[in-house]
Amino acid sequence: MRFSTYIIIVLLLGLGTQAQAGSLEDLSDLKADLAAMQEKHIPMLVFFHASYCHWCHEVEGSFLEPLSRNEEYAERTLFRRVGLDTGKMLITAEGDRLRDRDFANQYNVRFAPTLMFLGPDGEPLGRPVVGVASYDLYGGQIERALRTAEQCLADPMLEQCAR
Repeated sequence: MRFSTYIIIVLLLGLGTQAQAGSLEDLSDLKADLAAMQEKHIPMLVFFHASYCHWCHEVEGSFLEPLSRNEEYAERTLFRRVGLDTGKMLITAEGDRLRDRDFANQYNVRFAPTLMFLGPDGEPLGRPVVGVASYDLYGGQIERALRTAEQCLADPMLEQCAR
């Protein structure tokens, strides 16, 4: 068993029930986050959620919140969330203000939950994880998507990086 898979399992068993949804940082300043990602050469995991979405609360509380507190994952990716129904404003890569729902539309996000990894240029890295097909396999899906994002940062010409 890979060490990272082991970490996910330990986090899900040990911290998943203690995690409280809503404590991930909202995406508020994409321009600043992209600069930080460029410096660290890491991707951003963007969690698109909705207040009415039961699975969104499950994903955040049982998977994303524990991972964001894990040192290994905090060094590998920047965690941010974007509400599809909150009406909050964020600063774009160009420094403009935009509603979170309009930001999601720019990436063709139509369903919640959706996880998408963005590179330091603001472009998607690999395919998004849309919905929850299997709760038992979801942690592995996140890990695979993160590995793909990291591979795409290293070599954008890989087949799985096609945009």
